[in-house]
Amino acid sequence: MNIKSIKVGDLMNRDVKIIDKNTSIISAAKQMMERHVSSFIVMPDDPHDAFGIITRKDVVETFINSGTTDTSILVKDVMSKPCLCVHSELSVYNCFQMMEMVGVRRMPVTEGSKLVGIISNTDILNSIIKGVL
Repeated sequence: MNIKSIKVGDLMNRDVKIIDKNTSIISAAKQMMERHVSSFIVMPDDPHDAFGIITRKDVVETFINSGTTDTSILVKDVMSKPCLCVHSELSVYNCFQMMEMVGVRRMPVTEGSKLVGIISNTDILNSIIKGVL
């Protein structure tokens, strides 16, 4: 199969984990460990707003750089927003090129303004191992 013909929607994870922006990052970190995920998506406040993302790396960097595990630090203080999203019909090849250019490992997947999944370098690697790519 031609890698340029495989769509993001074919490989994405449809079970997107969401977190409220007002959650403490210590709570977010605990949830990441409990749910075995490395990121959460933060939903837009309204249709004209952007998605946000908080990753395990964001949490670790915040605690290391601040020198504290201050429970008053919230997801909204640490998350990346706006978060670059990709359409489910984009080729995995082009998606990966975008991921490399902007230096991210995962991207929310949308159809219009609707969140439909998330694609990560792990999803791509699993597809390579399974022989899909």
